[in-house]
Amino acid sequence: MAVLIVGVIFTVLGALGIGLAEGYRYLWFVIRGSVPLMLVLFGLAAIAVGISSIRDKAASAQADDKKE
Repeated sequence: MAVLIVGVIFTVLGALGIGLAEGYRYLWFVIRGSVPLMLVLFGLAAIAVGISSIRDKAASAQADDKKE
């Protein structure tokens, strides 16, 4: 619950910072440059989570076979 509250506070503060920033036109250059990088990083994270999930399922299946 605390993580959710901190996330909401940071989101509001970030939105205010973006809205009140004087150089907001330069913000679009940063966003356009960082979105592809974020997509690649999130994609790599998703692949890592997927591989980890497959390994966990295989390990639990192997452990169940050993019990029997």
